[in-house]
Amino acid sequence: MKFKVGAGALRKAWEQVSPFASGGKVLPVLTMIKVDARGEELTLTATDVERGIELRLEGIEVEEAGEGLLPAKETLMLLRHIDPDDVVTIETPGKGINYIKRATLKFKDGEYHLPVFGALDEFPAIDFTLKNPIVIKVDGRQFAQALKMVMPFAETDRRYTSLDVMCFSLMPDGVFELVATDTYKLGLARFDGLAEVKEPTLITVPVSLLNNVPLVCSKEDEITLRLDRDAVVIEGSNWRLLARSTNVFFPDNYHKTIPDPSDLNVSLTFNLRKIPTFLQRVKVEDRSGGRGKSVVRVRIGADPQTQTIELLASKDEGIEEEVVAMQTLSLSADSGERIEGTMNVKVWFYRSSLETILNAVRDYPVKVWLRKRIPERKIGLMMVETETLPFKFIALLAALERDEEIGSEERMEN
Repeated sequence: MKFKVGAGALRKAWEQVSPFASGGKVLPVLTMIKVDARGEELTLTATDVERGIELRLEGIEVEEAGEGLLPAKETLMLLRHIDPDDVVTIETPGKGINYIKRATLKFKDGEYHLPVFGALDEFPAIDFTLKNPIVIKVDGRQFAQALKMVMPFAETDRRYTSLDVMCFSLMPDGVFELVATDTYKLGLARFDGLAEVKEPTLITVPVSLLNNVPLVCSKEDEITLRLDRDAVVIEGSNWRLLARSTNVFFPDNYHKTIPDPSDLNVSLTFNLRKIPTFLQRVKVEDRSGGRGKSVVRVRIGADPQTQTIELLASKDEGIEEEVVAMQTLSLSADSGERIEGTMNVKVWFYRSSLETILNAVRDYPVKVWLRKRIPERKIGLMMVETETLPFKFIALLAALERDEEIGSEERMEN
C-alpha cells in the first residue's frame, strides 16, 4: 500500500485515533493503527479490543491501494515534527508480512522508517453492529462537555470496582442522563427530550473506555449515540467509535439522593472560584517515612445574617490535626452574591472530593446549597447546580460527620 496525504490533515486525524490503540505490549499488534487506502479515501482504525474507533479521511492520492499497519505512538511523534503544509508519502508492508517489518514515511526534508509489529491478519476487526439499539441524536459539543464534567465523579481508587463506570440513563419521559458516583459524590448531566424508551434503561460503560471520547465528540455539531446492553456506539461526520458496556450493578435509585432545594438549610450565589484560590494556600506534602499524603479537610460556613462565607482548612498528618488556612468572605449584593436561609451552617468535606466539584463547574455560574447534618435523620451535604448550560448539571457531595471543631471524631457517611 502506498499513498500521499497532507501532513496537517493526517496529524489531526492521528491525534483523534491514536489514543484508542493499546498502550501495552501483551499484544503488540494492538499498538498499531490499521491504515486502509482506497480510491481517494483513507480509513484509520485503532482498538484495544474493549473499545475502538474508525475514522475516514478524504482527498488523498492513492498510488497503490491496500491495507497496512503503522505504530500509533511513533507515527504521531513524527507527524508533530513535520510541517503541516508538507505532503507525506507513506508505504507499508502488506498482508503476509511477518513481525518487525518497517513502513516508510517520506516528506520534503527526509525519510523515516517506522517499525511494524504483527501482521494484518492478527489485527482484530471491530463489529459496530448492535442488535437492538436505542438511538439518540445530540449536539456533539454539549455531549463532550457533559462527559468531561461527569467522568471525574466515578470511582477511581478501586474501593467499589463496580462504580468505576459511566451510566447512560434513559427515561420514558424523554430524559437522557449521564451519571457517575463513588457513593460519596455524584455528578449528573441531564438532557431533556432525547430518549424514546418504554421503561427506564441504564447502560454502564467503564470510565476508562471513555477517555479521549470528549476530544473526538467536541468537534461535531451533531453526533448519534446507539446504545444497547452490549456496547455504546457513537457516530460523527467521518468517524465512529465503540465502547463495550459492562453488566455491573449501578444504583438505579440515584434520583432519590438528589434533595429538593427546599429541604436544604441555605443557598449561596457567589463565585466558586474563590474557594480554589483559598485552597492554593494549603500545602500538602508526603508524611515522613513515606506513609502517604496528609489528609486535608475543608469547612465551609455560610451565615445568612452577616452575609459572610467562612472557609477553614485543616491538615492531619496522623499525629495531630491543625488549622492551616482561614478566610472570611463578605458577599457583595451589588454583584448578585447572596446567602438565603434561616440558620448558620458549617459543613466539612475532604479537599480532594470538594475539588472534583470545583473543577467541574469552575467556568460556569452556579447555585450552591448546603445542609447541616441532623442527628439520626439526614446527612450533611453540598449540592451544586449550573444555571447557564444547555443541559442541567447537578453535583452532590456528602459531608464528613463531625463536630464543627477540629479534633472531633469523624467518619464518612454512607
